[in-house]
Amino acid sequence: MFSPGAWAAGDVNEASCPAVTEASSGFRSYLPDCRAYEQVTPVAKNGASVDSVFAAAAPDIASDGSRVMYLSIQCFAEAASCTGERQGEGEPYASARTSGGWATTALAPPAALGANTAELYGTEPGLAMFSIASPPGGQDDLFARQPDGSLQDIGPLTSPALGPHGPVAVAGELMATADLTHVAWNTLVELKWPFDPTISGGNTAYEYVGLGNSQPVLVGVSGGPGSTDLISKCSTRVGHSSSVGTQGALSADGSTVFFTAAPCESGAGVNSSTPVPANTVYARIDASRTVLISGRSPAGCTTPACQGSQARNAFFVAASEDGSKAFFTSPQQLTDGAGEDPVAQDGGESCYITTGANGCNLYLYDFANPAGHELVDVSAGDTSGGGPRVQGEMAVSPDGSHVYFVAQGVLAGAPNGVGQTAQNGADNLYMYERDAAHPAGQTTFVATLSPSDSQEWQAEQGLRANVTPEGRFLVFTSHGRLTTDAANASGAAQVYRYDAQTGQLLRLSLGSNGFNENGDGGAGDATIVFARNFTSRLGPMRTDPTMSDDGSYVFFQSPIALTPNALNDVAIDSEGDLAQNLYEWHDGQVSLISDGHDRSPDRTFSCPLASGAASSSVCLLGADRSGSNVFFTTSDSLVAQDTDTELDIYDARVGGGFPEASPVSVCQGEACQGAPGAQPGPVSAATVAFAGSGNLVAPVVVAHPKAVVKKHIRRRGRRRRRPVRRRAHGAVNTVSRKGARR
Repeated sequence: MFSPGAWAAGDVNEASCPAVTEASSGFRSYLPDCRAYEQVTPVAKNGASVDSVFAAAAPDIASDGSRVMYLSIQCFAEAASCTGERQGEGEPYASARTSGGWATTALAPPAALGANTAELYGTEPGLAMFSIASPPGGQDDLFARQPDGSLQDIGPLTSPALGPHGPVAVAGELMATADLTHVAWNTLVELKWPFDPTISGGNTAYEYVGLGNSQPVLVGVSGGPGSTDLISKCSTRVGHSSSVGTQGALSADGSTVFFTAAPCESGAGVNSSTPVPANTVYARIDASRTVLISGRSPAGCTTPACQGSQARNAFFVAASEDGSKAFFTSPQQLTDGAGEDPVAQDGGESCYITTGANGCNLYLYDFANPAGHELVDVSAGDTSGGGPRVQGEMAVSPDGSHVYFVAQGVLAGAPNGVGQTAQNGADNLYMYERDAAHPAGQTTFVATLSPSDSQEWQAEQGLRANVTPEGRFLVFTSHGRLTTDAANASGAAQVYRYDAQTGQLLRLSLGSNGFNENGDGGAGDATIVFARNFTSRLGPMRTDPTMSDDGSYVFFQSPIALTPNALNDVAIDSEGDLAQNLYEWHDGQVSLISDGHDRSPDRTFSCPLASGAASSSVCLLGADRSGSNVFFTTSDSLVAQDTDTELDIYDARVGGGFPEASPVSVCQGEACQGAPGAQPGPVSAATVAFAGSGNLVAPVVVAHPKAVVKKHIRRRGRRRRRPVRRRAHGAVNTVSRKGARR
């Protein structure tokens, strides 16, 4: 164990920090900002492997850092059920900070309610959604777990007449508002409801509004409430046409759902004579009216070339949180200033492989614009003669004012802050901003990226770049030398921050005060928390989990030593996986957040962020909105009560830390009833992490009690995961995560 002041070199914690902080075993003199380590997960975890063992299910962090929700493949903290009957992602837990430590609550429903799967959860206001086998047909119903632990039925996923099918009914996307009053999802066509006229294809999209529903309503329709007038009777998907994460497909208040209608000979009902020639994007508003998003601009498409353009696939990219703005790509000319790609086989779904003369265009549909002028050609203005050739987008700000995208056309002539200009045929990173300062819209060249950076903008890979809520700061990684101080000859990925207000591009993954050749003395990639690595979150996705909302604090990980006492390209297994360090960048200074160790016992664990670090237990999870709390996993013991080598979640908290306390005996039976002091929110069962004071159990009230229904559950999703084997209470459980909802 370290003690305060143990590291003289590189110490950055202020000399006079809060007394509680300095008295805590989590205090380290090398940590910046008077931070101290706090163990978030409890000491006793039944041998559980928490969180990032499932690469697409990152934790949800409260905006103030007071609560974290995550998954575990084993039960602990008096979990109400852990039958292993579901081959799912694991059991959900909530850890909340109290005045005396972090208290952990198991969220799973009681086993008596039958087979269940955790679907979505959110720290604010502390809700979770489960699918639970239910009568009368054994079908899965969606249930909302309230902060007090009670369960309320939202409605069935499939018709009871179809019998039990489990969570396989959800195909790809399942999304809900933070308060669970609106839910939207895609269902396999073979499991459609009787009222659904879909006849073929892959999916059909449904929506629930409110609680206590007996059946959902169709999303992909053109009529009023309860309409069955499908636009495409072949297939409809919430968001876009492939099963990857979609930002803003459901607005924050649930009033708007963006969906894609697949090509089909016709729709149904009033649309039975109307063909759908290509993937087409629409918005369903208040479950009562539908707006065409990816159609020709009524006022801006006037030339014969535009009006005669061939129908082509549109690909929904993202929407603002309030649903007022939507971005999509298409090789079709929809405005007079856009390009038309003449190659028939090119499609909007994979713009980065479009090989035609003009490639893809990036469009914005803005509901606030005058009627007929809602469509804006974001990628207009190419001067190369080859068309915009949009490859994909890197980030869209939650307010819709900024979009960062990559295109091979020359869309802006002015050089960036280091004198570089956009090049024809290169992967040029652009920023388009349309806000109060630029009401007409403005495109700015940011940098030319390396071809090896393509995963940064390919939607199929799950987008990684972070953007602050108002769009000012973009944080991303690149293998290219984008600034004059990036001299790493190995081509290792670096972390960069772009300031849209000043045009400044900074490299953040540099050595502290020039340490280790200014950070160029290593070969491993630096990585950030991916903006779209979390798809089990209730409400709008957070687009900047790797930093503070004001962009002043940025957290990243790297195997390269950027400060004294950090590890430098150290292999931790026979496959060459590298040990990781976690860093903070603030005011131009890089500081160490992890402890300069990476003990990785033999376990099935994979940090979802770091390529080349599959076995590292040191994994950055994200920060709260102020940057005061940064969460990560490690097998190292960073506080006195953590005496094992199991994987734990820690918080490096500004002014944090808990004073040493006398051991508290573990309570049993009714002695465990009650609530821990000063909790930030209600919990139903808890184990205090630092003092080990036992478990608190409260009854679960079910709005509509369900009978126990045992059944075989098929695993849904496209990507197969290697089973994770753990032993608990003398039994071996095999758990594999459900599909790749990225």
